[in-house]
Amino acid sequence: MMSQIAFAILLAFVSVTFAQQTNFVDKESKIGHFFEPQWFRDNIPFVEVPIKEIEEVYYYRWSSHKRHLRYTIPGNGYVVTEFINNIGYSLKYDTINAAAGHHIRESRWLRDRRYAQDYINFWTRGGGDSHSYSEWIAEAAYNSFLVDGDEDFIKSQLEGLVRNYKRWDDHYNADWKLYWISPERDAQELSCSSFQSDDPFWGGEGYRPSFNSEMYENAIAISKIAALVGDFNMFLEFQQKAEDL
Repeated sequence: MMSQIAFAILLAFVSVTFAQQTNFVDKESKIGHFFEPQWFRDNIPFVEVPIKEIEEVYYYRWSSHKRHLRYTIPGNGYVVTEFINNIGYSLKYDTINAAAGHHIRESRWLRDRRYAQDYINFWTRGGGDSHSYSEWIAEAAYNSFLVDGDEDFIKSQLEGLVRNYKRWDDHYNADWKLYWISPERDAQELSCSSFQSDDPFWGGEGYRPSFNSEMYENAIAISKIAALVGDFNMFLEFQQKAEDL
């Protein structure tokens, strides 16, 4: 009985301490100078870092991320753009799949789930070109689920994520069990391997570790989503794809 009372007192102390700590950061000093500060209050995790340069970069990154959030049309919702201003060679809504994994992983921390989920939907069913560059959209989508716990949403993405994955079959060597790609399509143009070819920008195709690592992580993520859905055959299929890599 005494141990139960002691535990209850400890739990109450921890709860009060935690509640106090969650309001400890002076939010206004961090974001008061930003445009539309209420958006930051409503959405971002607040931290306080002893090294002020790191803290400044942290909040700057959120201000930068916000500038790249763009509402498109009803039914598509929000995307994250490559550039703030329109660039002639940019793709639909100024998006780029090469950075989509980064964008999703950052958006997953926003309290408003529309930003991450609309953007994932864009790549799986909203007309985004997921095949322009190498990508790890499935991996990022699954890690977004680990933050928000929205099982229904991540299950709804399985078909599109599998379709995106299999679009890379034309870059797969079944004998070597590796994916090949050029440095440029791996978003690493003008790299060492491309300079060893006749075309330093577009050339240098090879079995790049970066691309194969992304496909490994995508396969693992899809297998885990398949397990959530209860599709055991797909779970085994993508587990095997990952093991082969």
